[in-house]
Amino acid sequence: MAGDPAASGSTGAALAFVALALALVGQYMLRQGPPFTWRLAFGAALAYTLAITAFLWLLRLRGRGAVEAAATRAERPADATRRPMTHRPMSLALGLTSLVLTIEIMITLWNRGDYGQHYWDVFALWLVSIALYLMPFVRPWRALSIERAKDAARRMAQPALDAAALLALGLALRVPRLGDLPDVFGGDEGIVGEVARTMSVHAGNMFATMFAYGKMYYLIVGVPVALLGSTAQAVRLPSAIAGALAASTTYLAGRELFGRRVGLAAGFMIAVGHMHIHLSRTAHGQSFDTLLTAAAIFALARGLKRGSLAWMAVAGVVLGLAQYFYVAARLIDVVVAVFFVVLAVADHSLWRRSLGGFVVAFGAAAVTAAPIVVWALRRPGDYLARISSVGFVQTGALALEQETTGAGALRVAVDQVATAVLVPIALPARLFYDARIPMLDILWASLLVLGLALAIARWRDWRYLLLLLFVLGGVAVLALGNLIDGSAYRITVVMPAYAILAAQALVLLVERGAEGLALRPRVIPFAIGAALAVIGVRDVGYYFFDHVPSCRYMERDAPTAAVSMATRYISEEAPDARIYALTEPEFYVGGFPNAKFYTIRDTRHIDDSDTPGPTEEGGEKYIHSVGPEFELEDLLAGVGSDDEVVFIASPGRRDQLREVARKLPGGERVPFFRCGVEIVEIYHIHGVGE
Repeated sequence: MAGDPAASGSTGAALAFVALALALVGQYMLRQGPPFTWRLAFGAALAYTLAITAFLWLLRLRGRGAVEAAATRAERPADATRRPMTHRPMSLALGLTSLVLTIEIMITLWNRGDYGQHYWDVFALWLVSIALYLMPFVRPWRALSIERAKDAARRMAQPALDAAALLALGLALRVPRLGDLPDVFGGDEGIVGEVARTMSVHAGNMFATMFAYGKMYYLIVGVPVALLGSTAQAVRLPSAIAGALAASTTYLAGRELFGRRVGLAAGFMIAVGHMHIHLSRTAHGQSFDTLLTAAAIFALARGLKRGSLAWMAVAGVVLGLAQYFYVAARLIDVVVAVFFVVLAVADHSLWRRSLGGFVVAFGAAAVTAAPIVVWALRRPGDYLARISSVGFVQTGALALEQETTGAGALRVAVDQVATAVLVPIALPARLFYDARIPMLDILWASLLVLGLALAIARWRDWRYLLLLLFVLGGVAVLALGNLIDGSAYRITVVMPAYAILAAQALVLLVERGAEGLALRPRVIPFAIGAALAVIGVRDVGYYFFDHVPSCRYMERDAPTAAVSMATRYISEEAPDARIYALTEPEFYVGGFPNAKFYTIRDTRHIDDSDTPGPTEEGGEKYIHSVGPEFELEDLLAGVGSDDEVVFIASPGRRDQLREVARKLPGGERVPFFRCGVEIVEIYHIHGVGE
């Protein structure tokens, strides 16, 4: 058969169809759980095994014609020998200068301490140290040549247009109604907004960490907060932009690894992915993780393919920057370090030729990450805070699981890994999303399994090895933590690898299938586009027409939603009013950081003797929480007829709010509903002149 082109073609078309069909069957079976019965588990495993067998067999067939040649080019390992990496004296001199400056920065930070008066001078020196390190490799002055600029414009025209189109799509799905969708501004978002607002006034140590985030992230969020005010839109805007940029950058990474078709398909998957859209429309920062991963893959790919010290240096800067955002982004550094070691076994010739480039990359990473290294050395507890709070061993979850189930450590570890493997393709993300479907669309997930099988089969190809290690890193991150099925947001960092592997599988299936059916090459883009349209309609439709209207986000946390809606109303309609909260014992407003962000006030109990009362001087700076035992007459006695006052009432204290409205007539009652259920009500007395 391999020697007969016609037979190979017809067999290839059949294998492409069978591989995709069986993968979809396996994925469908997985989605019937959990819990998984042995029949479902066996059926899914069998279907996927047969699908992978058909797919790998398909790729071993001998093809013919232009389509097959294009597919072969996409698979061919990159040529890393065209421009060998060599040491340059100027590079060494400027590199040493940058390292000396970096040491000076570290000494300054160590001596100044963690909470000095200012750090902008160190920030400026940090930027200079990075620029000095990059300068001899990147050599930006070369672009000043008119001929070089024209040549670069010609070469970059098509990629720039593709990237711009994906950026526009990403922004269109992330920016409109950003402050309203999702409708709840969560507590963690409130923390981000509050810290960002503080840093917009006094930046403090931007090389520190807080609540698992590098404070560089808060510094970025502080820019729109300073310009647009304390609004949900301002806090979420950087994540939305980063999410859209992640789609474009994933395209560039996929294009560099496997060609334009794979890049476009991968970038599109990121742009329309329902979970990525959601995390880009909230201020949790995971979209920055995706952007950094895609940028690291792209820069490394260009550096290794071209033997380019410049791109390896850029990759190193990205590795260093990964330390300054959400804790999951630090996985990028670990994966690249492991990649460097394993590459010595997988492709020793390439590793040897690229050794100088890796030295340059790790040097750039060290220069970029040096300031936060000082923080980690001084405050390891803060730097590792998230690991300590969610680690499966550190939190005692391992011991509890063994005690509860009687299982040994090995059995528990196997269960952890198995669950972590299933998270992206079969288990919905609960925390910070509350989705009813897994993070990957059924077609995307099916293609990913085929792409992973291909990566495992070709792990000695550095391109597949790099992507495979990112996927394995994501599994490790989940397996080493607790609440695995609820924590899919933690592996948003590896979504570019998911997208590129799935896109590669899709493109190969379509190209080989079209070859077998003797279709014209022009049919291939339409077939790929049709498959992507299925993913796009499914994901975008789910998020905007199912998930958002059904109020699934924060569905089980009505108090957060209530505080979000009530305090947002106050910030927009009554920012200077005195505020009384009739919400205990159902919830305490002060327990929700979104309340402080919107109102710029702390919450205190009304009878707290350490803070001014509502009518006392300075009392207007607080939200006064009124317990159910507090006498209503005493509360109302202090309300003057010329005061602007807002009462917030939980559903359980609605009767008291009615009594307030009866005794203080003339105000406006404003109920707030989510999916037809009243979750909080406000009584707003406008005061004189309103």
